[in-house]
Amino acid sequence: GDGIGDNADTDDDGDGYPDTVELREGTNPLLSESAPVQTFEMVVPGTSIGLGAWDLIGIFAGLPFFSYLALMLLTRGPRVSRFERDLYEATTEAELADIASRYELAMLLRLIGSHHGLRLERIRSKLENKFDSPARGGSSDDIWSVGIDTTSSEDVTTPDLGMSGVVRSDGYEWLVHGGLNYYRQPNSGSEWTRWG
Repeated sequence: GDGIGDNADTDDDGDGYPDTVELREGTNPLLSESAPVQTFEMVVPGTSIGLGAWDLIGIFAGLPFFSYLALMLLTRGPRVSRFERDLYEATTEAELADIASRYELAMLLRLIGSHHGLRLERIRSKLENKFDSPARGGSSDDIWSVGIDTTSSEDVTTPDLGMSGVVRSDGYEWLVHGGLNYYRQPNSGSEWTRWG
């Protein structure tokens, strides 16, 4: 109805989209109600490169992700070294626990790898054993793990100097006698000291 024959008219339905575009987009070039979906596109300044909506979503979502990935991979070594240094400089079990919670969070955020976490946990465990040493007033639970006979008896006398115990990783010789725990320098034959 626009006075131009369809063969000569480049936009038969007058909807502003050329017939060739409508055919390519799968809409009817003879009905103005059937028009292609308008999409957002941005041209990069100084170029002829056009970026559609999905391109921009990919850039804005991918850029932070890959930046974080680069941060994780490039800073893992120094971060693990810092955790190791903090562990060795700790002077109490509370400090060890605080450092452990920090590197567990770093593992959760993938700022350090699981193999780093295992190594740090081994270091923490060894240092914790040092703090738990009964000779330093640590937990008595650590004694029971060495397999010493802990059966109690009515005898509460100090053990003989000739009695032998078990040398533990803390560097002391331990003996359970009369249901009580005693320690001394290993294989010294010196007098036993009661602990606890």
